[in-house]
Amino acid sequence: MEKIGKDPSMRELFLLRNEARDRLMEFLSGISSWPERQKFSHFLKGSDANLKRFDDLAESLKETLALIDSAALKDKKYFYKANLVDGWEAARPAEEYLSAFFSLLEKTISATTALSADSEELRILGDALNMPSCNVGWNEKTRTIVTEAYGPREAGESLMAYINQIARCGPVHASCADCGVMFMRKKGERQSCEPCSRRHQTYAYRKQYLLAKKKEYYQRNKTRDEEERSALQGAKTKKGAYDKE
Repeated sequence: MEKIGKDPSMRELFLLRNEARDRLMEFLSGISSWPERQKFSHFLKGSDANLKRFDDLAESLKETLALIDSAALKDKKYFYKANLVDGWEAARPAEEYLSAFFSLLEKTISATTALSADSEELRILGDALNMPSCNVGWNEKTRTIVTEAYGPREAGESLMAYINQIARCGPVHASCADCGVMFMRKKGERQSCEPCSRRHQTYAYRKQYLLAKKKEYYQRNKTRDEEERSALQGAKTKKGAYDKE
């Protein structure tokens, strides 16, 4: 994805990329309890699989949620049910949202991938952003507003914030060069997810890699030698024709 605006300094870039990782982790943690999440293998390998789930925070929210007037919020319970009572389903199946969200992430990895303004992914994202906000409450201890669950609108807002952030610093996620699954880059420009990177360090993989390279070099040298012999034979034939003349 192409960066916009003035190039940030090294320190600014470091801070921007850390903030982008936080936004991506917020999105991934939020959708971790959604139905059908396991159908998508992206961000489920290595340390990406150990992100704190949103509904793991339910215990810390109990006191705040107890203060919310459930009657006043009754018509807003649209979110995906995740260890919550009387949660209503969203307008679309979870799989449809997830498919669009992950497709957007894939298309923002490369600056050359086109994304039209009327694409299906953006239309679904727009639908998510136009949904009513989740049940909310006030946490007096932390002086923050908390939500009862993480629905499509919250996911859409987190995803949009991340995509807009990486327009300044570049993506902190990538597609694994080996298995194709998306993963989060903790640092640098790593090209493989953690499991594939570990596999690259095994004796069996390195042996197979070296054998493949040896075969490649042999074939390359063989082709080069054949071309040189052919060129030499052609030169001799041509010289012989001149001598006869």
